[in-house]
Amino acid sequence: MQLNVAEIKRELGARVEQEGTWSLPSLEVEGTEYVPVGAGKYRVEATNTGKALLVQGWVEGSFRVPCSRCLQDFSLKVAGDFEEEYCLQPEGEEGEEEGEEKGEEKVLSGDFLDLTPEFTSTLILHLPMKPLCREDCRGLCPRCGKNRNEGECECRTDDIDPRLEKLKEFFNR
Repeated sequence: MQLNVAEIKRELGARVEQEGTWSLPSLEVEGTEYVPVGAGKYRVEATNTGKALLVQGWVEGSFRVPCSRCLQDFSLKVAGDFEEEYCLQPEGEEGEEEGEEKGEEKVLSGDFLDLTPEFTSTLILHLPMKPLCREDCRGLCPRCGKNRNEGECECRTDDIDPRLEKLKEFFNR
């Protein structure tokens, strides 16, 4: 997603706002694949603070992902805010490419700002550690593999570790 900052980078206090949709990338995080469902939404505002462009915004996207407990695919909506600062390169000064990092700073030298990396990293940062299809997901039976959300299975649930069998007998007296 490209943001035109040609007008605001020359005037202190100038702002530009933009909102719309963008093409979501497919993500893979810690072995889990997040497949995009439709387009992502964004809202962004860039302000010239004198030495830098302060870019603040919000991004949202939906992904198809397997539940961590029951392994059923479901749609997960992810949204988050971001803020990034791009140092303005004085006119006539050459060196870094657009958006290139100089130490901790990102330097802007062109008239367009590619915000796709910020959008993507914001979504990744707001992904849950363990995606669940619902909060009360009961998962799979460890013996037969049946999805417990669809009903009970015939497996025994009172299995006792053989090393603790004597302790169970003691408390049953």
